[in-house]
Amino acid sequence: MAPDRIESGFATLEYEIAEERVSALARLGRRLEAALAALSGCDSPDPKIRSGLLNEASHSFWLLIVQREACGLNNNSQI
Repeated sequence: MAPDRIESGFATLEYEIAEERVSALARLGRRLEAALAALSGCDSPDPKIRSGLLNEASHSFWLLIVQREACGLNNNSQI
């Protein structure tokens, strides 16, 4: 196989990996937004329901931070 075909294939693979990282980051961002919206819209007096929503929001935030760090975005102060 010619070296340019190998480099081209590797560049394509790198591009697809980068696309998947961005896609995962966007998905997790939407998940966090939905969890925060559910938490802020919670009118239930039941503390178990609110606690469940809070757990989902905090877990979604953690997932987003981990994905950002995996992408090399280490400054989380803007989130």
